[in-house]
Amino acid sequence: MTRAILFGLRMRRYAYILVILLATGLHAQTTPPDLRHMRVEYEDERLRVIRLTLAPGESTGTVELNERINVSGNDARLKISLGGSTPAVFDVKAGSMRHEAASQFSIENVGTAEWQCVITEFKGQFAKSVIPARPPEKVQETARAQSPPENVAPQVQSKQPNPVLSTFPSQPSVEARPATEPTSLNVDGARVLFVNGTELAYIERGQGQPVVLVHDTLGDYRSWAPQLTALSRSYRVIAYSRRYHYPNHSNGKEHDYTYDTNTKDLADFIRALNAGPVRLVGFGYGASIAGMVAAEHPELVKALVVTEPAYEKLLDTTMAFRSQFAREEIYGIIRKPLTKDKPERGVQTYLDWLGYQDWAGISAEEQYRKKQNSNALHAQTLDASPPNFVCATGKKISAPTLILSGQKRSPNSAEIAGVLSACIPNAERATVSNSGGAVYIDNPSEADKLLMEFLGKH
Repeated sequence: MTRAILFGLRMRRYAYILVILLATGLHAQTTPPDLRHMRVEYEDERLRVIRLTLAPGESTGTVELNERINVSGNDARLKISLGGSTPAVFDVKAGSMRHEAASQFSIENVGTAEWQCVITEFKGQFAKSVIPARPPEKVQETARAQSPPENVAPQVQSKQPNPVLSTFPSQPSVEARPATEPTSLNVDGARVLFVNGTELAYIERGQGQPVVLVHDTLGDYRSWAPQLTALSRSYRVIAYSRRYHYPNHSNGKEHDYTYDTNTKDLADFIRALNAGPVRLVGFGYGASIAGMVAAEHPELVKALVVTEPAYEKLLDTTMAFRSQFAREEIYGIIRKPLTKDKPERGVQTYLDWLGYQDWAGISAEEQYRKKQNSNALHAQTLDASPPNFVCATGKKISAPTLILSGQKRSPNSAEIAGVLSACIPNAERATVSNSGGAVYIDNPSEADKLLMEFLGKH
């Protein structure tokens, strides 16, 4: 009986070593994972998915991997050395994503909580950069040296992706960085800048003087696809996603989404581009913060275009009160479904109330995109205050300004546009025919033509 047990334990140990060799491969392109902290969850001929777990105070030691994407499972404080560099401490956020080239690295958890990270490593021809293969015997020696005691059961590699991986956010983002240099995101060709304590994904097209596009409440950088095409023939066009909008990370519980915060985000984003003053184009919520940046930071803005800014403080007292009351009411209605895993109901109700588009009239793809921004909408509902923009604020805008409105604009929108044009020293107005508030959606060809003509003059 005893001999049988010993034989079983010995065979189990051999099976464990075999699993290691299969995971790393006799054709291995990288150093085998640190078996104490790294576990292979899935592998095929193209990639290998590894789960890294570090308790407080633990370190991976030195590891080498091919080109890879790391997604953090939770907030953590880490000391990281990449490619033999001097270790530096980083604060990473849950769901943050980092794209790394093939390299040697070590990570130490210097925080107070366990950290988990999912690493997707590309193999062979699928990796842009590959660490040279190591001789098979060295792989075997490493595997034996790190094999567990015989009383530890082996962990068998999964043949299918581990369901636990689905708990990590599906919208990747980039971890906090000590500097503001852009980082590749690999989503729609997007890049990311870390500014004002958050990550802002952006895409850019074309060459020339910079034009920055700022989207509305349920939008993101994808909202500007037609304008990217039209403007990129003459300009370097940059469309970014505001905080917590796709594909930036959000857990749906943020409480720092205000006009002032978004304004600072935009100002810091423009500075981080290091491209000098920009032509700034905003719609809806994006128009509100674009105008605030132009007033507070005139050195950053060469020209300004706004459509449907929510400058309710420019309205007379009665209209301003009614507008804020209506907004507080709709926020109260949609807040609950947005937090009860029913984002579609909240997004649909808000879109129909807003009046720019009819939920039933947009495509399933567009509905899905708007639902991807439901966390940002929820964050917006937590502060119903209008932007702090009065006529004196408008008088500080020195950049040439176009107030672009739809022919069928609402009474509030018409009133705001009229007062705003009188407050801004160098302002002009243009009207898009056969259009409501959403001029870039209702009549994009005419809206783009008016936009191009204005930017061409300034």
